[in-house]
Amino acid sequence: GQCLLSQLDEEARRDHLDRHPVRPVTPYTVRDAQSLLRRLERVRRMEPVIERQEYALGTVCAAIPVTIGTTAATMAISLPAHQADRLLPTARRLQAEMGRLVGSLALSISI
Repeated sequence: GQCLLSQLDEEARRDHLDRHPVRPVTPYTVRDAQSLLRRLERVRRMEPVIERQEYALGTVCAAIPVTIGTTAATMAISLPAHQADRLLPTARRLQAEMGRLVGSLALSISI
């Protein structure tokens, strides 16, 4: 969710949070909308968003942004927390593969 929210402009983020208030899922989850918005401000464009036990205890997750035209989406992978050292390299590989796939789709559509 954080990765997708990071792709929205401030107005769209606030609209989403007004309709879907922040609710902690685990002890590590962001606790309130202001904290979440501050975190989203630090997300660098087109970078994976890493979460550690925020959605499920014992897991780590990386989400990558996928943008096609004006459509924003994400792809995510989760691993057991004890494999956290594999997360970022795996997310970067997924991002590279998605970049190639999306690029080839755009090329085949434009021909």
